[in-house]
Amino acid sequence: MYSERFQKFIEMWQKDFAIERTIDEKVCVDRDGNPLPWYTYPAIEYLSQFDYGEKTIFEFGCGYSSLFWAERAAKVISIEDNPQWFAKWQREFQHPKLDIRWRDEGEIYEKAIFEDGGRYDVIVVDAGPSARPRPFKNWLRAE
Repeated sequence: MYSERFQKFIEMWQKDFAIERTIDEKVCVDRDGNPLPWYTYPAIEYLSQFDYGEKTIFEFGCGYSSLFWAERAAKVISIEDNPQWFAKWQREFQHPKLDIRWRDEGEIYEKAIFEDGGRYDVIVVDAGPSARPRPFKNWLRAE
């Protein structure tokens, strides 16, 4: 039914990315059970090639991407605006490099990045449309 090339692609998805488990259990993990963000697989491959061991990550939106980053970075601060998801992640995600914080939608959520007065090496926007911060061109300053 499918070309041999497409069948190989499906097999790679099943083997390397555990796509069936992701679909069936609604968890995003690789074949070894390591967390993966809900990014495209090429984006995950690209991001995985860099060393984040000394980096601090700030993330709008918490989930499996938070664990993905916590496994790679020195510190991850993840802001969640959904109280149910926040409670779930607080319970399930126990990682020493991960700091999960709840902030309500709107300005308090958008300004959470400034709370610690810190600087971040990577800023991830992985939140739903209502929780995405407005354009943040004024947040970034060149050194």
